[in-house]
Amino acid sequence: MAIKLPGAWFRRKLKEQLGILESEGVLSPSQVQQLTDRYRLGNLAAETMQSLLTTIYVIGSVLIGIGVISFVAAHWNDLGRSVKLALIFSAMLLAHAAGFYLWKIHGRFPKLGHTLVLLGTLIFGANIGLVAQIFHIMDNPYNAFLAWCIGAVAMAYAVESLPHGILALIIAIIYAFGECGPNRDIVFWWPFFILAVFVPMVYFLRSKTIAWLTAIVFVFSIVVRMAQRSQMWEEGFGIIVGLAISGLGVLAWGLIQHSAGLGALAAEAGSVVGVFSVSLAAFLCSFHEICQEIAPVHILKLTGWSINTMVGVSVLAISGIAAGITLVRGLNRVKFLLLITAVLIVTMTLIRPPGMTYLEMTIAGNGLFLLMDCILFYASFVYEDRRIFWASVLMAVTLVVARTLEYETELLIKAAVFTGCGIGLIAAGVFFERYLRDRRLSHA
Repeated sequence: MAIKLPGAWFRRKLKEQLGILESEGVLSPSQVQQLTDRYRLGNLAAETMQSLLTTIYVIGSVLIGIGVISFVAAHWNDLGRSVKLALIFSAMLLAHAAGFYLWKIHGRFPKLGHTLVLLGTLIFGANIGLVAQIFHIMDNPYNAFLAWCIGAVAMAYAVESLPHGILALIIAIIYAFGECGPNRDIVFWWPFFILAVFVPMVYFLRSKTIAWLTAIVFVFSIVVRMAQRSQMWEEGFGIIVGLAISGLGVLAWGLIQHSAGLGALAAEAGSVVGVFSVSLAAFLCSFHEICQEIAPVHILKLTGWSINTMVGVSVLAISGIAAGITLVRGLNRVKFLLLITAVLIVTMTLIRPPGMTYLEMTIAGNGLFLLMDCILFYASFVYEDRRIFWASVLMAVTLVVARTLEYETELLIKAAVFTGCGIGLIAAGVFFERYLRDRRLSHA
């Protein structure tokens, strides 16, 4: 089993300190050698050189690509259609073939080979636009990003390439902007495509980066879809509903994962992005002006919402399954509370009682945001995690400041509120650090 090494910065500092500790007699030469072997400190120079070469290869490939494109562009109008096609396809195939040979077959230059394969995929994206220009194809330009994304996904799976997966997700979020264009029905299925393609990629490539980007792109695509479908009634309603239901689905994905093994890849990303999305939905509902605008809009009164209803029901069904799995695996109080609060936020935004007034919705938004904050505060003590603690403190301060700025109050009151927030922030930090110190002493 491969041992995951810490970052290069830590290893360089450790290498410097080992010499000092050995000279002071704190560590014996054998202990220094054991640590050197354990953290592979002898490979630092070679790894640094490899990183430098990778950077040089990437920059060089980009410069070569720009140079070739500039040269071809200067003579583009003088070239025949067949010559143009031969140029663009030969460049793509040459980059892929040379890269695959150096990376997978020859094996001595994997970094350079990987870079050339990625360059070939970038050329593939450019070729889509060039072919459309050569044959005067008039279509939604975002469809080119769809084809490019599919190509990048295919390469990510074919050669097990993390950069291709990241490129595909970047293209995916660009394609989601197509919903904002004139052809708004082109991406109604896009969130499901993201789930079907990129969730397996997380585990196939064993990448937390892909997990984070997948969660973010999924939430964004749902929000864009909901906002555009609800534009004829109230765009803010669609944004809030999109944040709530997508956040609930992503949160469920994160909560059902184990904290070790493959499950750890998506546990943090799904939980963080999910909590942020549903909390943001509740926070937006805490403003009385927003609630005043969206309270009359209700899902049961709208027509033409079959797609959105399908999205909402699907995410809710997934969340229900996730909740069942969570309970079967063992009741975790924090996870259960987070999931229940997220379901309440979705209920308030999507399927709230039709007669609910904007004042009641504002109170519910403030209450649910505060409830989520309290759960995170409790979770920070359960998991003894500073990141969760400071996130909960930041949420509390944000809620107080937002209410202070929203309502007309005197400067003296605002000054007292801001001063109190500052004092409370410092006191909370001191209290939490003392708690962690006492826990460490009790376990010592």
